[in-house]
Amino acid sequence: MTLPNPLKPNPLKPSHTKPLLDQQFLEIRCKILDLAAQLDRLTRGGEMAAIESDPKWILIQKGIALLGTNRPAKAQGVQELFSLCYDPNWPKPSPRF
Repeated sequence: MTLPNPLKPNPLKPSHTKPLLDQQFLEIRCKILDLAAQLDRLTRGGEMAAIESDPKWILIQKGIALLGTNRPAKAQGVQELFSLCYDPNWPKPSPRF
């Protein structure tokens, strides 16, 4: 069995996309509002200079920008953005017992 390529356009038919939006709209809206509130708390103090060059803040900004694109597989892009690059020399996990 082959897995679908996440970089290809969504295979949902247009007739399925609208009901999916209707079903998930409020949850998506809630998450956007929550993110906006968190960003407001970070920027409210007027000390943006303290975080503007912080790598974590830069990653957050890049992640938000990625969400605003028409790129397929946004979740994959965000995961890759916040992940470490693969290192073939990582130690292999060993059993705990």
